[in-house]
Amino acid sequence: MSERPGLIAVDWGSSRFRAFLLSENGALLDQVENDQGIFGHEQGGHEKTLHRSCSRWLEREDRIPILMAGMIGSRDGWFETGYLPCPVGIHGLGDNIVQAPSINLHPVYIVPGITVISSSGLPDVLRGEETQIFGIFDQLVNNPVMACLPGTHSKWVSFENNQIVRFSTFMTGEVFAAVHHCGSISSVLDECEFDKNTFLEGVEVSQGAGGLLHHLFSIRSRAVSGKNSLKVTTSYLSGLLIGAEIRSAREFYPEVADIVVIGADSLVRDYASAFSSLGISVVTKTSGEASLNGLWKLASVSEKVRFKMETLRV
Repeated sequence: MSERPGLIAVDWGSSRFRAFLLSENGALLDQVENDQGIFGHEQGGHEKTLHRSCSRWLEREDRIPILMAGMIGSRDGWFETGYLPCPVGIHGLGDNIVQAPSINLHPVYIVPGITVISSSGLPDVLRGEETQIFGIFDQLVNNPVMACLPGTHSKWVSFENNQIVRFSTFMTGEVFAAVHHCGSISSVLDECEFDKNTFLEGVEVSQGAGGLLHHLFSIRSRAVSGKNSLKVTTSYLSGLLIGAEIRSAREFYPEVADIVVIGADSLVRDYASAFSSLGISVVTKTSGEASLNGLWKLASVSEKVRFKMETLRV
Protein backbone atom coordinates (compact mmCIF):
# COMPACT_ATOMS: atom_id res chain seq x y z
CA MET A 1 0.00 0.00 0.00
CA SER A 2 1.36 3.42 -0.93
CA GLU A 3 -0.79 5.20 1.68
CA ARG A 4 -1.01 4.37 5.36
CA PRO A 5 -4.34 2.95 6.59
CA GLY A 6 -6.23 5.25 8.95
CA LEU A 7 -9.76 3.88 9.39
CA ILE A 8 -11.84 0.74 8.95
CA ALA A 9 -15.34 1.97 8.02
CA VAL A 10 -18.21 -0.53 8.24
CA ASP A 11 -21.77 -0.25 6.95
CA TRP A 12 -23.54 -3.19 8.62
CA GLY A 13 -27.22 -3.53 7.86
CA SER A 14 -29.94 -6.14 8.23
CA SER A 15 -28.92 -8.20 5.21
CA ARG A 16 -25.54 -6.87 4.01
CA PHE A 17 -22.06 -6.35 5.46
CA ARG A 18 -19.86 -3.78 3.74
CA ALA A 19 -16.45 -2.60 4.95
CA PHE A 20 -13.86 -0.17 3.62
CA LEU A 21 -10.20 0.25 4.51
CA LEU A 22 -9.45 3.97 4.20
CA SER A 23 -6.14 5.79 4.26
CA GLU A 24 -5.34 8.51 6.78
CA ASN A 25 -6.51 10.96 4.11
CA GLY A 26 -9.76 9.14 3.35
CA ALA A 27 -8.68 7.36 0.14
CA LEU A 28 -10.15 3.91 -0.47
CA LEU A 29 -7.45 1.25 -0.12
CA ASP A 30 -9.53 -1.94 -0.02
CA GLN A 31 -13.11 -3.10 0.48
CA VAL A 32 -15.17 -6.21 1.17
CA GLU A 33 -18.89 -6.96 0.89
CA ASN A 34 -20.97 -10.04 1.71
CA ASP A 35 -24.44 -11.16 2.81
CA GLN A 36 -23.54 -11.42 6.52
CA GLY A 37 -25.97 -8.79 7.75
CA ILE A 38 -26.92 -8.83 11.41
CA PHE A 39 -29.70 -11.33 10.69
CA GLY A 40 -27.42 -13.44 8.49
CA HIS A 41 -25.59 -15.35 11.21
CA GLU A 42 -26.06 -16.80 14.67
CA GLN A 43 -26.77 -14.51 17.62
CA GLY A 44 -23.59 -13.09 19.10
CA GLY A 45 -21.50 -13.96 16.06
CA HIS A 46 -20.80 -10.37 15.06
CA GLU A 47 -17.16 -10.34 16.16
CA LYS A 48 -16.50 -13.57 14.26
CA THR A 49 -18.10 -12.09 11.14
CA LEU A 50 -15.96 -8.96 11.38
CA HIS A 51 -12.75 -10.99 11.89
CA ARG A 52 -13.59 -13.33 9.04
CA SER A 53 -14.48 -10.51 6.66
CA CYS A 54 -11.64 -8.13 7.54
CA SER A 55 -8.93 -10.48 8.81
CA ARG A 56 -6.31 -9.26 6.34
CA TRP A 57 -6.68 -5.72 7.72
CA LEU A 58 -7.08 -6.55 11.40
CA GLU A 59 -4.09 -8.87 11.52
CA ARG A 60 -1.77 -6.67 9.49
CA GLU A 61 -2.49 -3.27 11.07
CA ASP A 62 -2.54 -2.34 14.77
CA ARG A 63 -4.72 0.24 16.53
CA ILE A 64 -6.67 1.34 13.46
CA PRO A 65 -10.06 2.63 14.70
CA ILE A 66 -13.20 0.88 13.44
CA LEU A 67 -16.25 3.05 12.79
CA MET A 68 -19.53 1.18 12.21
CA ALA A 69 -22.98 2.38 11.17
CA GLY A 70 -26.28 0.62 10.60
CA MET A 71 -28.22 -2.11 12.36
CA ILE A 72 -25.06 -3.25 14.11
CA GLY A 73 -25.92 -0.57 16.69
CA SER A 74 -29.47 -1.84 17.25
CA ARG A 75 -30.72 -4.12 20.02
CA ASP A 76 -30.26 -7.01 17.58
CA GLY A 77 -26.71 -5.91 16.80
CA TRP A 78 -23.38 -6.04 18.54
CA PHE A 79 -23.55 -3.06 20.88
CA GLU A 80 -26.75 -1.05 21.19
CA THR A 81 -26.56 2.71 20.81
CA GLY A 82 -29.37 5.16 21.43
CA TYR A 83 -31.38 7.41 19.13
CA LEU A 84 -31.04 11.14 18.52
CA PRO A 85 -34.26 13.10 17.89
CA CYS A 86 -34.73 14.99 14.62
CA PRO A 87 -33.58 17.38 13.34
CA VAL A 88 -30.00 16.06 13.22
CA GLY A 89 -26.95 17.50 11.46
CA ILE A 90 -23.64 15.78 10.79
CA HIS A 91 -21.85 17.47 13.69
CA GLY A 92 -24.57 16.45 16.15
CA LEU A 93 -24.34 12.88 14.88
CA GLY A 94 -20.55 12.89 15.05
CA ASP A 95 -20.53 14.28 18.59
CA ASN A 96 -22.73 11.39 19.77
CA ILE A 97 -20.78 8.49 18.26
CA VAL A 98 -20.51 5.78 20.94
CA GLN A 99 -17.32 3.91 21.84
CA ALA A 100 -17.88 0.15 22.09
CA PRO A 101 -15.53 -2.52 23.52
CA SER A 102 -12.28 -2.74 21.56
CA ILE A 103 -11.34 -5.66 19.33
CA ASN A 104 -7.79 -6.64 20.19
CA LEU A 105 -5.99 -3.29 19.86
CA HIS A 106 -8.56 -1.73 17.55
CA PRO A 107 -10.88 0.86 19.18
CA VAL A 108 -14.49 0.46 18.02
CA TYR A 109 -17.07 3.22 17.51
CA ILE A 110 -20.73 2.98 16.46
CA VAL A 111 -22.91 5.69 14.96
CA PRO A 112 -26.17 6.23 16.90
CA GLY A 113 -29.60 5.99 15.33
CA ILE A 114 -32.14 8.75 14.73
CA THR A 115 -35.78 8.87 15.79
CA VAL A 116 -38.79 10.99 14.81
CA ILE A 117 -42.56 11.10 15.04
CA SER A 118 -43.45 10.48 11.41
CA SER A 119 -46.08 12.22 9.30
CA SER A 120 -48.54 9.50 10.37
CA GLY A 121 -48.07 10.42 14.04
CA LEU A 122 -46.26 7.14 14.71
CA PRO A 123 -42.68 6.77 16.01
CA ASP A 124 -40.03 5.86 13.44
CA VAL A 125 -36.32 5.02 13.64
CA LEU A 126 -33.34 5.17 11.31
CA ARG A 127 -29.98 3.36 11.40
CA GLY A 128 -27.36 3.46 8.65
CA GLU A 129 -29.25 5.53 6.13
CA GLU A 130 -28.32 8.75 7.96
CA THR A 131 -24.67 8.03 7.17
CA GLN A 132 -25.45 7.62 3.47
CA ILE A 133 -27.42 10.87 3.45
CA PHE A 134 -24.49 12.83 4.83
CA GLY A 135 -22.23 11.00 2.40
CA ILE A 136 -23.98 12.49 -0.63
CA PHE A 137 -24.94 15.88 0.76
CA ASP A 138 -22.07 17.85 -0.76
CA GLN A 139 -23.05 16.50 -4.19
CA LEU A 140 -26.59 17.89 -3.94
CA VAL A 141 -27.53 21.37 -5.09
CA ASN A 142 -31.21 21.92 -4.38
CA ASN A 143 -32.58 22.25 -0.87
CA PRO A 144 -34.82 20.78 0.50
CA VAL A 145 -34.21 17.30 -0.91
CA MET A 146 -35.99 13.99 -0.45
CA ALA A 147 -33.86 10.85 -0.44
CA CYS A 148 -35.36 7.42 -1.09
CA LEU A 149 -33.21 4.55 0.18
CA PRO A 150 -34.77 1.23 -0.91
CA GLY A 151 -34.02 -2.00 0.91
CA THR A 152 -35.41 -4.46 3.42
CA HIS A 153 -36.96 -1.45 5.13
CA SER A 154 -37.11 1.39 2.62
CA LYS A 155 -36.48 4.85 4.04
CA TRP A 156 -37.67 8.22 2.78
CA VAL A 157 -35.63 11.01 4.33
CA SER A 158 -36.30 14.76 4.11
CA PHE A 159 -33.07 16.79 4.20
CA GLU A 160 -33.16 20.55 4.70
CA ASN A 161 -30.78 23.23 6.01
CA ASN A 162 -27.96 20.67 6.34
CA GLN A 163 -30.08 18.46 8.60
CA ILE A 164 -32.23 15.36 8.49
CA VAL A 165 -35.59 16.81 9.48
CA ARG A 166 -38.10 13.99 8.84
CA PHE A 167 -38.21 10.42 7.59
CA SER A 168 -40.59 7.49 7.10
CA THR A 169 -40.08 3.73 6.80
CA PHE A 170 -41.80 1.28 4.45
CA MET A 171 -41.30 -2.50 4.87
CA THR A 172 -41.23 -3.08 1.12
CA GLY A 173 -38.30 -5.50 0.89
CA GLU A 174 -39.38 -7.55 3.90
CA VAL A 175 -42.96 -7.86 2.62
CA PHE A 176 -41.67 -8.92 -0.80
CA ALA A 177 -39.62 -11.70 0.83
CA ALA A 178 -42.53 -12.83 3.01
CA VAL A 179 -45.05 -12.96 0.14
CA HIS A 180 -42.50 -14.60 -2.15
CA HIS A 181 -41.66 -17.44 0.23
CA CYS A 182 -44.90 -18.32 2.01
CA GLY A 183 -48.66 -18.14 1.66
CA SER A 184 -51.11 -18.66 -1.17
CA ILE A 185 -49.47 -16.15 -3.53
CA SER A 186 -46.04 -17.80 -3.36
CA SER A 187 -47.38 -20.93 -5.08
CA VAL A 188 -48.15 -19.02 -8.29
CA LEU A 189 -44.97 -16.95 -8.39
CA ASP A 190 -42.23 -17.75 -10.90
CA GLU A 191 -38.46 -17.65 -10.70
CA CYS A 192 -37.91 -15.85 -13.99
CA GLU A 193 -35.56 -12.94 -14.49
CA PHE A 194 -36.78 -9.38 -14.03
CA ASP A 195 -39.16 -8.17 -16.73
CA LYS A 196 -39.50 -4.39 -16.95
CA ASN A 197 -42.87 -4.31 -18.73
CA THR A 198 -44.50 -6.61 -16.18
CA PHE A 199 -42.90 -4.64 -13.35
CA LEU A 200 -44.34 -1.39 -14.71
CA GLU A 201 -47.76 -3.02 -15.02
CA GLY A 202 -47.58 -3.69 -11.29
CA VAL A 203 -46.59 -0.07 -10.65
CA GLU A 204 -49.58 1.12 -12.70
CA VAL A 205 -52.03 -1.15 -10.87
CA SER A 206 -50.70 0.06 -7.51
CA GLN A 207 -51.86 3.60 -8.30
CA GLY A 208 -55.48 2.56 -8.72
CA ALA A 209 -58.35 2.09 -6.31
CA GLY A 210 -58.48 -0.78 -3.82
CA GLY A 211 -55.17 -0.48 -2.01
CA LEU A 212 -52.21 -2.84 -1.66
CA LEU A 213 -53.99 -5.71 0.11
CA HIS A 214 -56.54 -5.90 -2.71
CA HIS A 215 -53.92 -5.51 -5.44
CA LEU A 216 -51.74 -8.28 -4.02
CA PHE A 217 -54.50 -10.86 -4.34
CA SER A 218 -54.76 -10.09 -8.05
CA ILE A 219 -51.55 -12.11 -8.49
CA ARG A 220 -53.37 -15.27 -7.41
CA SER A 221 -56.80 -14.43 -8.81
CA ARG A 222 -55.42 -13.85 -12.30
CA ALA A 223 -53.65 -17.19 -12.18
CA VAL A 224 -56.51 -19.35 -10.90
CA SER A 225 -59.20 -17.64 -13.01
CA GLY A 226 -57.32 -18.30 -16.23
CA LYS A 227 -57.17 -14.58 -16.98
CA ASN A 228 -53.51 -14.20 -16.20
CA SER A 229 -51.75 -12.17 -18.87
CA LEU A 230 -48.60 -11.99 -16.78
CA LYS A 231 -45.51 -13.96 -17.71
CA VAL A 232 -43.27 -12.80 -14.86
CA THR A 233 -45.32 -12.57 -11.69
CA THR A 234 -42.40 -11.80 -9.37
CA SER A 235 -41.76 -8.65 -11.40
CA TYR A 236 -45.45 -7.77 -11.07
CA LEU A 237 -45.26 -8.31 -7.30
CA SER A 238 -42.21 -6.05 -7.10
CA GLY A 239 -44.01 -3.37 -9.11
CA LEU A 240 -47.08 -3.52 -6.87
CA LEU A 241 -45.02 -3.10 -3.70
CA ILE A 242 -42.67 -0.40 -4.95
CA GLY A 243 -45.55 1.50 -6.56
CA ALA A 244 -47.54 1.36 -3.31
CA GLU A 245 -44.51 2.61 -1.39
CA ILE A 246 -44.03 5.58 -3.72
CA ARG A 247 -47.72 6.44 -3.59
CA SER A 248 -47.79 6.44 0.22
CA ALA A 249 -44.52 8.36 0.56
CA ARG A 250 -45.65 11.07 -1.85
CA GLU A 251 -48.76 11.54 0.30
CA PHE A 252 -46.44 12.16 3.26
CA TYR A 253 -44.15 14.54 1.35
CA PRO A 254 -46.15 16.25 -1.43
CA GLU A 255 -44.07 19.43 -1.25
CA VAL A 256 -40.74 17.84 -2.22
CA ALA A 257 -39.93 17.82 -5.93
CA ASP A 258 -36.28 16.73 -5.93
CA ILE A 259 -35.74 13.04 -5.13
CA VAL A 260 -32.44 11.19 -4.86
CA VAL A 261 -32.51 7.37 -4.91
CA ILE A 262 -29.61 5.76 -3.03
CA GLY A 263 -29.11 2.01 -3.12
CA ALA A 264 -27.72 -1.10 -4.78
CA ASP A 265 -27.65 -1.09 -8.58
CA SER A 266 -30.64 -3.42 -9.13
CA LEU A 267 -32.85 -1.60 -6.62
CA VAL A 268 -31.89 1.81 -7.98
CA ARG A 269 -32.78 0.56 -11.47
CA ASP A 270 -36.22 -0.65 -10.39
CA TYR A 271 -37.08 2.44 -8.37
CA ALA A 272 -35.85 4.79 -11.10
CA SER A 273 -38.06 2.94 -13.63
CA ALA A 274 -41.06 3.19 -11.31
CA PHE A 275 -40.52 6.91 -10.70
CA SER A 276 -40.09 7.57 -14.42
CA SER A 277 -43.32 5.75 -15.28
CA LEU A 278 -45.12 8.02 -12.80
CA GLY A 279 -43.63 11.16 -14.34
CA ILE A 280 -41.18 11.81 -11.48
CA SER A 281 -37.53 12.59 -12.28
CA VAL A 282 -34.84 11.38 -9.91
CA VAL A 283 -31.08 11.46 -9.38
CA THR A 284 -29.47 8.11 -8.52
CA LYS A 285 -26.50 7.32 -6.27
CA THR A 286 -24.92 4.03 -5.21
CA SER A 287 -25.17 3.07 -1.55
CA GLY A 288 -21.54 1.93 -1.40
CA GLU A 289 -20.18 5.33 -2.39
CA ALA A 290 -22.63 7.10 -0.08
CA SER A 291 -21.70 4.91 2.90
CA LEU A 292 -17.96 5.30 2.33
CA ASN A 293 -18.18 9.09 2.06
CA GLY A 294 -20.54 9.39 5.02
CA LEU A 295 -18.44 7.27 7.36
CA TRP A 296 -15.31 9.24 6.49
CA LYS A 297 -17.09 12.55 7.10
CA LEU A 298 -18.40 11.34 10.45
CA ALA A 299 -14.94 10.17 11.47
CA SER A 300 -13.58 13.59 10.52
CA VAL A 301 -16.11 15.55 12.61
CA SER A 302 -16.08 13.20 15.62
CA GLU A 303 -13.49 14.29 18.16
CA LYS A 304 -13.25 10.75 19.58
CA VAL A 305 -12.56 9.02 16.28
CA ARG A 306 -10.41 11.80 14.85
CA PHE A 307 -8.14 11.71 17.94
CA LYS A 308 -7.56 7.97 17.53
CA MET A 309 -6.79 8.43 13.84
CA GLU A 310 -4.31 11.20 14.59
CA THR A 311 -2.44 9.06 17.13
CA LEU A 312 -1.61 6.63 14.32
CA ARG A 313 0.43 9.33 12.64
CA VAL A 314 2.70 9.86 15.64
